[in-house]
Amino acid sequence: MVIDTVLSNYSLELLLPVQNPFINKWQSQGKKVFGYFCKVPKELLHAAGILPIRLLGTFQELKETHQHFPPVFCHYARSVLELGLNKELSSLDGIIGVNMCDTIVHIVNALETSVALPHYHFLNRPHDAGVRSARIFFRKEVIKLKNRLETITGTPITPDQIKRSVELYNQIREMVKKIEVLRGKFPQPKLSGSTAAQIALIGQVIPPEENLKMLKQIPPLLAKQDASGDQERVRIHLSGSVLQDLSLYQLIEETGGTVVSDDLCSGSRFFGEQIELTDDPLFCLSDYYLQNLSCPVMHTKGEDEKRLQDILSKVEQHHAEAVIFSLQKFCDPHQFDLPYLLNRLREAGIPVMTVEVDRSANSQQLRTRLQAFFETIRGGSL
Repeated sequence: MVIDTVLSNYSLELLLPVQNPFINKWQSQGKKVFGYFCKVPKELLHAAGILPIRLLGTFQELKETHQHFPPVFCHYARSVLELGLNKELSSLDGIIGVNMCDTIVHIVNALETSVALPHYHFLNRPHDAGVRSARIFFRKEVIKLKNRLETITGTPITPDQIKRSVELYNQIREMVKKIEVLRGKFPQPKLSGSTAAQIALIGQVIPPEENLKMLKQIPPLLAKQDASGDQERVRIHLSGSVLQDLSLYQLIEETGGTVVSDDLCSGSRFFGEQIELTDDPLFCLSDYYLQNLSCPVMHTKGEDEKRLQDILSKVEQHHAEAVIFSLQKFCDPHQFDLPYLLNRLREAGIPVMTVEVDRSANSQQLRTRLQAFFETIRGGSL
């Protein structure tokens, strides 16, 4: 494929900070690199001259983490700690944690206790965005983060710097939307689900300037190549939590399906919608990261219905024929969310399937389940 000429420079090894050359290059300019968890306002880090690298963990076997946490913690969270214990986060200058779920809170505490890095900061984010006090509280938390970053770097973060960073990330969001359209093109996608997933993952661990440069090359190249796959493939919307390798995408493709849309925490949901700027870009950031990022950890009234409508909208927009939920095993927020979504999607006549992911989604049992699922859809009976 023509697009391979672009992606050949961006392997998934970049997800491991110790193997990410962009980190060394950034630090060689005298600037710092921080790892962060989802829902941290990365634009603020970038405005401070800090390279934000999302901590996506590893799908490799875990060994050291067993001494700290039981296996009932999700593999993703434990794998981030595993990287730290194996000194594979040693290239970072700091980590920004956030209280997305109880497991992540414990993992951040364990990292701070067991993994020596120069800087740690914890961002408290309310789980109910529907009350005024939550908005006020989170604004104060983002101001604390700004003050801490200014202390670490020794330079002030101006509104203009925040605005420029927001505008840069908004350009990335715009390009991601264009690529999503190509992935979901009907009747034949111009881009496979596995390739789109690689693009999304890489974009979370490289400088945003480099990410935008990469993204801008893709639509013109795709315009020159034939559609990806055939019209007989079952068009899938993939929903769920973190998915940091391509095995599920590849297995779906090998068994007769193709992912044409998603709302994964490590996919489309991570990039979100455009941030609307006002005269106070810092408050724009705090409001956006509290109110506009749909996630099952949020208990805001109507959040479950909002998530459902987001899925239904993508299913309709990209002509998806079924929904597959990919959930980290032992991920409580997504498991609590699941029954409502399954019932409502079934009521809407949409075939659904659930996949629990631990280390990897690649197994013979799952292959058989996917084949049967796709055959049932193509056979016309549910």
